[in-house]
Amino acid sequence: MKRTGHLFASALIVATVAARAAERPDIEIVYPRSANVFDVVRDGGVDNTGKTDVTAKLQQLIRERSRSISILYFPRGTYLVSGELVVKIDRSRKPTSHSHGPWIVGEKRSETIIRLKDGTWPKPVYNLSEGKERRLDKQVVLSTGDSTNTTFNKIIRNLTVNIGSNNAGAIGVQYCVSNSGYLGEVSIISEDGKGVAALALAGVENGPGQVRNVYARGFDIGLYNAAMHMMSVSHLTIENPNKVGVLNVGMAAAENFKIAMSAPGPAIDHRGGVLSLVGAEFKGVGGLAVEHKGMFYLRDARAAGYAGVLEQGKMTVDEFTSGKTASLFGRGERAIALPIKKTPLVPYERDMSKWANVLDYGAAGDGKTDDTAAIQRALNDTSKTHVLFPYSGKPWGANERHMVPEKIGRRYRITKPLVLGPTIQRVVGVPGHIEHKFDDKATFTIGDGEPDVVVIEGMRMPPITVKTSRTVVISSTRAGYPWASLGGVRGYPAFTGLTFEGTGDVFLNDVPAAFVVNNPKQQVWVRFFNDESGWWLKMPCVNVYAGSVWILGWKSEAFNQRVLIKAGGRFEMFGYNSYSQSRKAKVAQEDVPIVENQGGRFSLINVAQRGVRKYDKLVQETLDGQTKVLTAGDNGGHDLGLYTSGGKQDRGGQEREE
Repeated sequence: MKRTGHLFASALIVATVAARAAERPDIEIVYPRSANVFDVVRDGGVDNTGKTDVTAKLQQLIRERSRSISILYFPRGTYLVSGELVVKIDRSRKPTSHSHGPWIVGEKRSETIIRLKDGTWPKPVYNLSEGKERRLDKQVVLSTGDSTNTTFNKIIRNLTVNIGSNNAGAIGVQYCVSNSGYLGEVSIISEDGKGVAALALAGVENGPGQVRNVYARGFDIGLYNAAMHMMSVSHLTIENPNKVGVLNVGMAAAENFKIAMSAPGPAIDHRGGVLSLVGAEFKGVGGLAVEHKGMFYLRDARAAGYAGVLEQGKMTVDEFTSGKTASLFGRGERAIALPIKKTPLVPYERDMSKWANVLDYGAAGDGKTDDTAAIQRALNDTSKTHVLFPYSGKPWGANERHMVPEKIGRRYRITKPLVLGPTIQRVVGVPGHIEHKFDDKATFTIGDGEPDVVVIEGMRMPPITVKTSRTVVISSTRAGYPWASLGGVRGYPAFTGLTFEGTGDVFLNDVPAAFVVNNPKQQVWVRFFNDESGWWLKMPCVNVYAGSVWILGWKSEAFNQRVLIKAGGRFEMFGYNSYSQSRKAKVAQEDVPIVENQGGRFSLINVAQRGVRKYDKLVQETLDGQTKVLTAGDNGGHDLGLYTSGGKQDRGGQEREE
């Protein structure tokens, strides 16, 4: 399908001051002293005046915490460096190579600055314009390493990386992550406009992971993506790149790109791999805004200054796919295009008296004592807005899939259900680990209350039930039944971790838990999904019985039915990567479909299968009592550019900040 249109009749709107501020959210992140986060200034003695080179001291602090999930906190200030800050580089597959942290968190994005000393790297050692580089070990200001598939839990948040001047060889940030983690609310600046790339998503087996709310200015390349697995990229603003805004040779599902070129060159150069993009504004000089090869999907795009987006004279694109399209009931020419909303960013409570530390309410956190009553007292305290599960200071186990109880830090044992109190806005773990026995059937319920938005972040939780009209944001949280008692299988919850029965908006970011949506008024937006459950999960990972679910980027391993949609449910999967290296079949490839639809409406966009084993059954759909199956043979291959179900087609739209 190759269709362009005029969904946007108006020309590209010049960004206003308010709009540009919305592109660079600048919340403050603060923690009470009792959270036990490591403050690099207070606890590490690092200078933040910008007058002293602190490279060696910061690198030492990062290395000391590379195998623990802990927070390395940067208060506002300027941190002058003259070399790389690397979280982890280890390309072996040994359990001891697994890197879990630390999380690098700044106090305020615009005022927490890691600045490269002028003239440190005037000449480049990489030529990323060829699109061939994956291993980036040199001349990167801030890097999460270049290991294989063990770069877990990497979080970089709420700061600015500035490469200064006369550093044409510098890369601002190289972000490599596996399965859990995100880079968000980050600015990457070149003061003189020179530099190799602002943000490089590279590494031997980079992905899946999330990038969100990133602003880049200057550099030859704004975003270089060579990720092997699906990256979810949201709200990316790139100004004044010298060669190209986004150079893609990997896999990405993306939304809301704003790219302004100051020199001739494409806003997006998609050399290969898989790229799906919804919502884009391009400003440039001559030529076409987008060049593409491989699997490519574009929706709701507009351009100014260019000769066109994809074709000469066509300044807007309604919908375009270069991949294969299919529909069992003959209606696959357009996606249903569910409405898209941006994840809200909620400020942190600055009044430390309004933080409830569960230890102060009698919780032991030793994994043996029943902490249910103590935690519930903290959740019920109406004088508080934030509930804290502090860090213990102990390292996590070497391999997340083989959790060693005595090495995962403080653990809070519960035996009965917990209910969020009416005044609590945020539950914070740094990290927090609530555990229970399988037979306890303990749960965590979010009901109605005073705050309009509720945030759960940095937690391991029992199954969560959402029963509220409020907005709920769940980030970097694992929810479900215990890891043991699965008949010898470890690693993933046995049953659904999340149940949505409310009427408010729900946003999931970096939450690898199976879920069910039951309320027809419930809307769920998922950004970066990595549920890898295989044959031991006896139900689909995503169950849309009613309401709507939109997923931006999903990578899975092993074989299981991924999605079940029932009448009244709506679903859109925007970029999916099935990657299974297992040659031993517990479930035959033809036994289960990726998606089963029982009378609902859905679209699949850029379904890619890159592993040794692949699904043979892509879609099973029932409409008006008739059941049809789309196989890889019927489709002419295992990859699918666009599939749309039968039934009425309603189209939503991209939420924009004009």
